[in-house]
Amino acid sequence: MEEEVANFQKALSEDEIKRLMLEEGLSETQRCLVLLKKPELDQQSYMFRNCRGIFTGNESVQKQLLPKVLDMIATSSEGLQIEAGLAFNAMLREILILDEGIVRQVHAVACKLILTWSPEVLHEWRQVFILSMRGLSSLQLKNALEKSLQMCDKTQPLVTRISGAYLLGKVVKHFTPNQVPIGWPQRVTLMTQDFNFEVRNEIAHQFKSIFKHLSTPDLVTSKMLDRYLEVLTDSEEDVQSTALLVLPWVLDRLDDDQIVKHIQPILKKICCEPVGEKVSASLLYQIGRISSCLHEKGVFSEFEPAILTLIQDRFIDTGSTLTEAFVMDAFKGLFKEDSDAAEEGTECDPGATESAWRVNQRSICYNLPALAMFLEEKSFFVVLFPHL
Repeated sequence: MEEEVANFQKALSEDEIKRLMLEEGLSETQRCLVLLKKPELDQQSYMFRNCRGIFTGNESVQKQLLPKVLDMIATSSEGLQIEAGLAFNAMLREILILDEGIVRQVHAVACKLILTWSPEVLHEWRQVFILSMRGLSSLQLKNALEKSLQMCDKTQPLVTRISGAYLLGKVVKHFTPNQVPIGWPQRVTLMTQDFNFEVRNEIAHQFKSIFKHLSTPDLVTSKMLDRYLEVLTDSEEDVQSTALLVLPWVLDRLDDDQIVKHIQPILKKICCEPVGEKVSASLLYQIGRISSCLHEKGVFSEFEPAILTLIQDRFIDTGSTLTEAFVMDAFKGLFKEDSDAAEEGTECDPGATESAWRVNQRSICYNLPALAMFLEEKSFFVVLFPHL
């Protein structure tokens, strides 16, 4: 090993060795600042990759280092911007940055970097943008919301519009009831009608947050149900599939009349007519939560025949039975509580690693407890139970 190091060093010039080495006796603050000026990304990233150890509970080091770092991030390399984004994400999530003034400085840098054309940089810094909003004044918050709306303009590149759709949903929790920012509903409409399906797919994801956080009067005046119905009936299979995955959170905020008039006809059509595999897989994946919502609203019985048709077409007609392991896993779910992490994670990726039938089989097993609770006894034991 020593020979390898010696040979490696011999291959470098004296200038190159000096460039890579550090003086002894440097403080942590000095070391970080010196490494930031080094040419190698691994050296420049030292502070970001070790941010927890350097900054946790150390407000004086934060005040010495972070303002200087933030001054140079916007003009640094793409690689370093990504490393910085990862670090500030971690520090903001864990509330390691103690000075609210520094949090606002972080947000100012995020406002610049969310307009970048680099998908990787944008992905990290849009999270920083959201997390750093906690330190903003009411005026700064208004400016931040306007910045997120600018990303949804039709003239923006695709990657920016996708992130704009993402931010439209995430900023909702900062809205004051009955004071939806001017232009926000119009931007949602732009996203649900965007000519790129990737943008429509992203806003479909965000309807979970929109219906979860927006007040009922604001949902009505902003016509969010109309916008959601656009993605629920989208011609692109991926978009409609995503819309079905967030349907339970939409149903929670609708009354029975709205469900019967607007949602039920679409669900019956999906259940009873030929649709793409991703669409049926998403519906089967969420069929338990959807059934629970419909039951709470008192309209499940009208939807039950369509559910049975879906199960019949997607599973029973294959002539197969559910495996014992799947069934046991499903009923273990009765004793587990839903976690926030599960709700916020990716709900389903139909067919990513398994056959469509296998995905549907797993979903039916996963939802057996709900189906057992809400289906009529005759329906459950006559139609479904013989195939367990």
